[in-house]
Amino acid sequence: MTAQTRQTSLPPALHPQLAKDTVAVVENAAYWLRLHKNALVPWLIIVPKTHARELIDCSPALKSTIYQLIETVGHYTNALPQIEKLNIASLGNVVPQLHIHVIGRHKGDFAWPEPVWGKSAFQAYSATQRNQLINTLQATIIENYRNSANNE
Repeated sequence: MTAQTRQTSLPPALHPQLAKDTVAVVENAAYWLRLHKNALVPWLIIVPKTHARELIDCSPALKSTIYQLIETVGHYTNALPQIEKLNIASLGNVVPQLHIHVIGRHKGDFAWPEPVWGKSAFQAYSATQRNQLINTLQATIIENYRNSANNE
């Protein structure tokens, strides 16, 4: 076994930049769902637990799980007040770990119509706002998976 084989056989760790910029919403065997600390727009980040750098390189089962989560998080975000457009993107130019941004946008937001990354404007969530958002997201995800399991 080579050093590279040993390294990729270990479970992936959350990239330090993602850990610094976000707070945990859900973690399970397949992914981390994280809330960006910038409250100026609803900004969630899905991080599949894989060493693959592109979603197309993930196993079919993981892709299915991630696509279902993107849909769930996207519907949740799109239903928030003022949201006019979803930005869903996987870039990886700065943080090489595979991650997918789901961002709710509106014409009055701090970066419109430009992308949100790289901007210096920042507003932290209050503890109450953050906890309420996390609890609602967790309940939404649990309900979605219950419904999908009942429909199979």
